[in-house]
Amino acid sequence: MNWNDRLKEARAKRGITKSDLAKTVGVSAPTMTDWESGEIKRIDGENLLRLSDALGVSPHWLIWGKQSATSADPQSNEIALAISRLTDTAQRDAIVTQLKAFGVLQ
Repeated sequence: MNWNDRLKEARAKRGITKSDLAKTVGVSAPTMTDWESGEIKRIDGENLLRLSDALGVSPHWLIWGKQSATSADPQSNEIALAISRLTDTAQRDAIVTQLKAFGVLQ
């Protein structure tokens, strides 16, 4: 099973239409259709986090099928989204250094 299949599965379990999910995530309905069909094989980090939040699933589960399908706490996803938006490499490096110092990142 690939991420496209897990997306379809999670959306169906939540009872959300493709159109409604597309609006929630901020993409077009055709993009959502292409994601589910596998026409689009890759997804950027920001859209991945928006999808996982909207569906209440873990981004790791959605992409790799690993870990539980249940979502991490919303704050964790918000932090990951904020880090993914950083364009300054020095800022990202500083955050990575801090996470390593806390022992939560190798």
